[in-house]
Amino acid sequence: MAARVVPVAVVPIWLIAVLVAGVLVAANLVAIAPAMMATRSRPGDLLRTS
Repeated sequence: MAARVVPVAVVPIWLIAVLVAGVLVAANLVAIAPAMMATRSRPGDLLRTS
């Protein structure tokens, strides 16, 4: 009786590293707009109540 070979998916480590780096870059690019808006706001005016 022949032994059964179970297929195993192998992902190269460099591919995982590139994907992780790409996700981090994309997340930082998406966060630029809210960060720029936050730096231009004046916290005292935003927190003051009428």
